[in-house]
Amino acid sequence: MQTRTRAALAALLVTAAAPVAAQTIAAKGGTTGLGAEIAVPLTERFATRLWANGGSLSRDQTESGIRYDAKLKFGTAFALADLHPFAGSFRISAGVAYNDNRFDFTGRGDGSTIEINGVPYNSADVGTLDGRVRFDKTSPYLGIGWGSAPRGAAGFGATVDLGVMFQKTRASLTGTCGPSLPAPACSQLQNDLRAEEVQFRNAVDDFKAYPVLSLGLSYRF
Repeated sequence: MQTRTRAALAALLVTAAAPVAAQTIAAKGGTTGLGAEIAVPLTERFATRLWANGGSLSRDQTESGIRYDAKLKFGTAFALADLHPFAGSFRISAGVAYNDNRFDFTGRGDGSTIEINGVPYNSADVGTLDGRVRFDKTSPYLGIGWGSAPRGAAGFGATVDLGVMFQKTRASLTGTCGPSLPAPACSQLQNDLRAEEVQFRNAVDDFKAYPVLSLGLSYRF
C-alpha cells in the first residue's frame, strides 16, 4: 500500500482511540481486498465511516500464444457518509475513495508463435510485453448496505456493502523486440504493439464503474 493508504489506516486507529461514544469497528473483505473500518454515529439516522483496504491477487493466463503473469494490487481508502433512513441497520452511503488500485502484467511467448494485433510472430522474435493500468486517485462512491444502527446496542454484528466506485483509467502496453529480430521487422512489431495498445485502452475504458461488494464482522462499543 502507498503512503496515503497507510495514512488512512493510521486515521482509523486514531479515530478508534478517540473518546467518542458508540463507535463501531469492523474487519472486511471483498472486491476491494481486505480492510478495516470505523463508523461513528452523528444522529439516530446519520453516521460517518472511514474504510481502508489493501492486498493483492495474482493470476497466470495464456491467450493468443502469450503467457501473461498478472497482478492486481489493492489500495483504497473511503470516506463515507451513511444515511440510515429507518434508523436501523440499512444504510445508503455516499462519499469519495482514494483509489490506488494497480493492475500490472508481463507477457511472454508460450509456444512457437504469438499474435499481436492479429499478426503472427515467432516467439523468439518478441522479448516481453508489459501492461499497466492506473486510476485517477479520486473516485466517487455510491452504494447501499447494512451495519450497526447509529443508536444500536453494543456487541458483535455483520456489515455488508454493495456499491459502485466511479473511476477513470489510464492504461499502457509496451514491448521489446527479440535480439535476433531485424530492424525493419522490429519497427513493424512496434507498430503492431501501438495498435494493440489502442485496443487495450479501449477495453480498459469499459471499467469506469468498479463494483464494490464487501462482507465483514463488526463490533459496536
